[in-house]
Amino acid sequence: MSEVYYALPRPAPYIPDINYKTTITKDPGSSQYTLASKGETPTANPTCASGSVSLTPVYGINRALFFLTNTAIQVTWSSCPTKYTLNMRCANYKMGQKKCLIKDTVFSVYIHGNMNDAPITEIIEDLCRATGVKFGSPTLEWYFSFGENTLC
Repeated sequence: MSEVYYALPRPAPYIPDINYKTTITKDPGSSQYTLASKGETPTANPTCASGSVSLTPVYGINRALFFLTNTAIQVTWSSCPTKYTLNMRCANYKMGQKKCLIKDTVFSVYIHGNMNDAPITEIIEDLCRATGVKFGSPTLEWYFSFGENTLC
């Protein structure tokens, strides 16, 4: 999927990659998943940054919830996953914790296809309903990162 927006706590500790694409696939013969990503660095001399990370699923939850490490999680959800997904990564997470602090959280909005087909109203409603977070929040810095990836 293609990332459209990326949100960091204010003040933002870094500028995110642009033209960012990511895929989550199930590892054959395993309960693990792999998140593969690539994007263009926002530097004066941009390069292709790519990588992958192993995801361990947490079962018994009605969203795609994964452990990235012992203390970091990633949650993926959508009312219409064939068109878009929302993603939240939270550091300093303890199992059973109900909320993540904004200072420990980043959000991403991903779409299938192009911006012409993106159901923006539904995306905004999904984000707010699940997290209470709104676009325009003074505690988050939102970056528009969508575009054609020419370096990767």
